[in-house]
Amino acid sequence: MREIKFRAWYRGKMYRFVEHHSHPDGSSGVNCLGVDMAHMFSPGDEVELMQYTGLKDRSGKEMYEGDILQGKGVNWECCWSNTYAKFIVVTPNTYIIGRYAMLIKNLQWASERLEIIGNIYENQELVKAQ
Repeated sequence: MREIKFRAWYRGKMYRFVEHHSHPDGSSGVNCLGVDMAHMFSPGDEVELMQYTGLKDRSGKEMYEGDILQGKGVNWECCWSNTYAKFIVVTPNTYIIGRYAMLIKNLQWASERLEIIGNIYENQELVKAQ
């Protein structure tokens, strides 16, 4: 069974997710390493959580949602697919004969061939169409 863990993008920084809290009033929040542990993110905060996929890239780095991977000069984005009910990697839109097409690969394929070069929050320039 794969390990379930997350990381969080909050106020321009990436943090490792530590724990989730439910409160008696029905609200909830999360604590992250690197943030004062007395501070809890609350529902009004703009926090983006990214789940660990359970796989590592070809250099051994853990792959999370939102990671940008590269292989043979092509960038791929790791994301969750509701259609396929699994994590996949996709290329940015590529112009092909008057239509936009997207290449889709499974995560096992990506873990064996690609390396993480950034993520969609810190390296937005990497996800632009190539």
